[in-house]
Amino acid sequence: MELLIALIAELIVAIFVPLIVLIVEAVFSFIAFVSYHLFGHVIEARPSIGGKFNFDHPLLRKGLVIVSAVFGVLFVLGLVAIFVLNTFLFTPTIRWISDQAYEQTGIEIGFDDVDGSFFGGALDFSNLKIERRGDYPTEYDLTVKTAALNIDITSLLFGMASLSSLTVDGVKGDAWTKAIAENAPEDASKSEGITSEDAKLRRAFRIDKVDITNVNLTLHKEGVAALSLDVESIDSAPFRSEFAVFDTFFRSNIKGRVNDSVVLIMTQNNGTGRSTQWAIEDFPAELVGHYVERAPFHWFVGGTIDLDVRDEWEDNGNAEIDMDWRLALKDVRVVTPENVGFVNRAIAGPIANYINSRDDDVDLRFVLVMNEEKFKTKSSLSAAGLWDAVVDGTAKAIAEKSKSTTEEVKEGINNAVDFFEGYLNEQRKDDE
Repeated sequence: MELLIALIAELIVAIFVPLIVLIVEAVFSFIAFVSYHLFGHVIEARPSIGGKFNFDHPLLRKGLVIVSAVFGVLFVLGLVAIFVLNTFLFTPTIRWISDQAYEQTGIEIGFDDVDGSFFGGALDFSNLKIERRGDYPTEYDLTVKTAALNIDITSLLFGMASLSSLTVDGVKGDAWTKAIAENAPEDASKSEGITSEDAKLRRAFRIDKVDITNVNLTLHKEGVAALSLDVESIDSAPFRSEFAVFDTFFRSNIKGRVNDSVVLIMTQNNGTGRSTQWAIEDFPAELVGHYVERAPFHWFVGGTIDLDVRDEWEDNGNAEIDMDWRLALKDVRVVTPENVGFVNRAIAGPIANYINSRDDDVDLRFVLVMNEEKFKTKSSLSAAGLWDAVVDGTAKAIAEKSKSTTEEVKEGINNAVDFFEGYLNEQRKDDE
């Protein structure tokens, strides 16, 4: 969802750049006009006293006249240009802007038809096509049956860009992502493949109401069987670009399926904040392993997972999210790779051993607290640190169930980290 909205937002900002210039020219023209008449006429009869500055100086009056005239002419010319483009050349102008977007970002944008108005801040696309292929961490080939949006023009000049609505229907296509190596550096694994090219798409904006329906995507990842993502509906209010992940998972209602498993996200106002529920049943455990780059989740083999997460938080701009997790593993086995790193083995090994030692299902319950600020500008739940917190919560739950102490689990983790740091220090000394 974030990808689709970011692409459309990039197009919006590019389209309204000429209008921004027009408004700026109008503002300066108005200021020059007022300044001339205020200082040139109201104080015209007042002579210079005691050496104070004389607002009626001929050079000042002449300068104000010239400035007023220049901005006035630019304003009229700009107004005529925007009127001509809006009335007679609207579609060709949008196509030209789409070509410029491709040159800057590598994203190819096409469409069969577009209606709207530069003045009213409305755009309505039919059969929109968005494609990026090449040497990118994420590639995609998407078609959108219809996409309509309404933007507050004045917000492009003052503060965050604001859209009153975005409505999208009929998204189809494919997306490809590159796999992250098991022993990749921590920063690389958390970046989720975000590059400088992707950063160009990240402009601060807010959408009061988002409605997306009928999404059918095939997701591909290196070394993993493709999976089908079918979303019946997504509605989010509001949706903020800087908190895209938070607003998707904690402010939205989503109903869909991943392969044959139903995925639901439900949220509602509770007076002073919101309450949210995530619900997944009979989700293949191996799929979790393919898309959650944290041990031991990506060591899961066979079986299914039920997930039920409920949370509440105060809508105060810096929410503390109290999350109650229930994770049920049914017939799940954990296979630890031979080449796994020492730290990952020490941290995830006790969890894997506990799961493999059980003949029955594993039912884990634990609580987490996360701060809304952790999600700012992050591209995924993983980048926000959620899966790290889940691993910690799972370890504590297993420690309680296996009658060992949380301190023992933490001590094992700390010993592993200390060993790893000592090893790096020795290597650094050898290099020096």
